[in-house]
Amino acid sequence: MKRIALVVVVLALVVAVALPPLFGARARAITDADLAAIGDAFAPYGTLDVSLEDWDVGWYSSTATASIHLDFAGRPDLPAALLDVPPFNRTFPQLVTLHHGPIILPQAGLGWGGVELAIDASVVPELEGFQDATGVEYLLRLDILVGFLGGASLAMDVPAFVYEWQDTRFDFQGFEVNASADARGQHVGIDGEIGGFSVSEQGSQSVTVNRIDWSGTARKDLRILQLWLGGGRLDIDRIAVTGDGIPANFDVSDIVVEGGIEADEDSYVVTGSFGVGEVGIADLRLNDFAAGLAMRCGPETMALISDSPYDVGALDPEVQAALAEALLRERFQFEIDRFGFRYGARSASATLAFEYRGDELPDGVEVGGTMDLALLEPLVSARVGMAFHKELMGGLGVDQLDGWVRILAQEGILRESGDDYTLDVELDSGTLTVNGEPFEPWALLGLLSGL
Repeated sequence: MKRIALVVVVLALVVAVALPPLFGARARAITDADLAAIGDAFAPYGTLDVSLEDWDVGWYSSTATASIHLDFAGRPDLPAALLDVPPFNRTFPQLVTLHHGPIILPQAGLGWGGVELAIDASVVPELEGFQDATGVEYLLRLDILVGFLGGASLAMDVPAFVYEWQDTRFDFQGFEVNASADARGQHVGIDGEIGGFSVSEQGSQSVTVNRIDWSGTARKDLRILQLWLGGGRLDIDRIAVTGDGIPANFDVSDIVVEGGIEADEDSYVVTGSFGVGEVGIADLRLNDFAAGLAMRCGPETMALISDSPYDVGALDPEVQAALAEALLRERFQFEIDRFGFRYGARSASATLAFEYRGDELPDGVEVGGTMDLALLEPLVSARVGMAFHKELMGGLGVDQLDGWVRILAQEGILRESGDDYTLDVELDSGTLTVNGEPFEPWALLGLLSGL
């Protein structure tokens, strides 16, 4: 027993005394490498250089000065809003503290060491007035675990606060985000939450945004180096604009946005969806809206898309033509699964489905501006279904549309179903049908031309 106790004591001394400086050195090296990798990954969008300098190395912890340089200049393909952002250069003395391992962080696990930093008035003197007014101890806190396998986990938070100036009040409910990356930067994950915020002006309007949640995962593609696979989701509980200073109150709830890119052996699938529980503008109500988009394409097309700048118009005309031709040979789908609309006691609903099968174009067909559009007709199918109250257009005060509705009803194009009109339109391989019957679109123009 004495030998076991002695071994335990020796091991404890090694862990507590001998290992921390060694673990600290390893953690500093990995941190520098991770920061360099972040800069390399950001290179297509701008210059991001984050470095830790002037290390004051201790036995159990070290401190360093952080220098940050961010510049979007020289990237003309970026959105104009980013190009107008001035360069950011700032040095924060003794900002970063590195706790030497072995260390355990509550949200991250075991690693070589833990990095922590806080942005407050001691780092940014301009924040002193803000901290005095809000009572917060810091504006931002960041904890990073440098993992045994070379990866890193990050936890960041901004505390809740209330800030008032003149007649305006800003109420912020806090911000949290967690992220992780593997040793090579090939896999990343993130999730976070903003508790909500509101901006109100006394005697005027107010803007309220309730909880915002997001999450996502990404991994580097093995075939296209600049492409990331994976997906993400954004949820917004509610956005409301109210007050006497606006024409009508605005309220939208249960917003969901999802998207992603996945790959199989010979193609990529890009998906996206958007949903809203309800939108209210005065007496108008849009309720239960959901739409989705999907595209399947080959590696060549995806490589062209990945190489394209945000402003496609900035591409060389030949590259634009090549991209357009590639897209015309791929498959697209768009659907509105449900759409509901209400005005008072009058309501409407609709669905839509569209598919373009460009992958069925024969190889010998030339795709371009002189292409015979008749070749595309067999590749397109679409369907629209709707139902709406007979007096909806009149109730909205849209007299022109109300007149068209009455003509279409008289001609039997709109069918009666109780207090509603219904319509089912389908296009398949160039053939148009209305309520299951073949229909000539030119006839519709003739009916409406005299109104």
